[in-house]
Amino acid sequence: MGHATNTGPLVCFERPERSPCLAGLEAKDPDAYHAALAIIEEGVRTLEARPRADMEGFVPAEEHLQKQQRYETRREIEMRNRAAIRAGENIGDPACCPQP
Repeated sequence: MGHATNTGPLVCFERPERSPCLAGLEAKDPDAYHAALAIIEEGVRTLEARPRADMEGFVPAEEHLQKQQRYETRREIEMRNRAAIRAGENIGDPACCPQP
């Protein structure tokens, strides 16, 4: 087996009972099939409660929201600084060097 033999996802959260990882398991070992199906169904409930970032309803963690806000603030400052440089102005950094 190599990387070229990727068979795709083995778990189907839309229809857990059709997950490829369960194929043939029900006939061989019904108890194992039901246990595995229960694990996949628990995964479905988890995704409904906490969607992935690529899913509708995703809400980032508070820490990430704060980091994103800091990034946006710094980006705005950087854009103002670049515009001032292009215009030949010297606006300085008001946080450390207030203009007279």
